[in-house]
Amino acid sequence: TVPEGITMLTGYAFGEMAALKKVTLPVSLKYIKAGILPDLDDNGDYARRWGGCGIIPQVGPFANCNSLEEVNFEELVNLELIGDGAFRMSALSASVKEIRSRAFRGVGGFFTVDESNAAYSSDENGNLYNKDKTLLINISFDGKEVIENVFAPTVDTIADCALDNSVNRKYSSTIKKLVIPDNVKYIQAEAFYTNNIEHVVVGRGVEIVGQVAFYITNIDENWATINNSLTLEFLGETVPVFY
Repeated sequence: TVPEGITMLTGYAFGEMAALKKVTLPVSLKYIKAGILPDLDDNGDYARRWGGCGIIPQVGPFANCNSLEEVNFEELVNLELIGDGAFRMSALSASVKEIRSRAFRGVGGFFTVDESNAAYSSDENGNLYNKDKTLLINISFDGKEVIENVFAPTVDTIADCALDNSVNRKYSSTIKKLVIPDNVKYIQAEAFYTNNIEHVVVGRGVEIVGQVAFYITNIDENWATINNSLTLEFLGETVPVFY
């Protein structure tokens, strides 16, 4: 339990606490951010979204807390910012104003957002979006083998690390097939960071794809990489522009 009066958590406050399962944060908390400096700039968000793979993400306060299952988000009525890399672990209160890039990297659970939240929303499939559902921030993937027809039809952009269940995180991939619908136009860098996926279908509307958007490493039962084991299918008449 973090005591009342605390307004900001910065990088690695609880880092590497692998056995940590539950955290109770104070109502006074306003900012959960990466890095160790007491400013609100996590640095490099824009660059990472479109091709900044050379930039090392700052470390969030709950980095590598791979057993973390419960955080009292619904009670955090003053929480305004969830920064880059804040969690690797999902109900959001109405007060949250900004979720930075990769805040929920590695999270595959069911997201719910208070309907009165002015900036963010969720759907019946547990996906996390901006308010008007044009930006898909996090994909609910726990236990799913096929991800198809589960995104809002208004989505035109898939955010960086929207689906992250890579081997070095809590989740081991069950996903075998991913279908990106025709309404999506833009896919940001490292949007799909996963393993063991066999088939990806890219819809007809996709125009721009960020650097290493499909960061997919297939592995065998001995955790050795299997080369050329992924089928990537483009439905459009022309291949998208890659950055």
